[in-house]
Amino acid sequence: MTHADGRPYGAAPLPDAIPPPTAPAEQIIADARTALVTLGFRPKDAQAAVARAVAHDGDGALEGLIVSALRETSRQPDPDRSSQRP
Repeated sequence: MTHADGRPYGAAPLPDAIPPPTAPAEQIIADARTALVTLGFRPKDAQAAVARAVAHDGDGALEGLIVSALRETSRQPDPDRSSQRP
């Protein structure tokens, strides 16, 4: 007897068939927040941007979440900067 791909039962799966390991969602969210803080965002702004990105981004990948969070930061005016304008 063989699998649908022709391998005999008991044989090791093909490398393409092994899914990549995934981190728990909480770890991905924490890593995204850390990435934004490392880029210079205030922790509370990073937290808010990641929370908005999680609500909009169902991908679950760290890279996609960071990109979405960065997009969210560009959509939100910085109240500190708006008060400094002449």
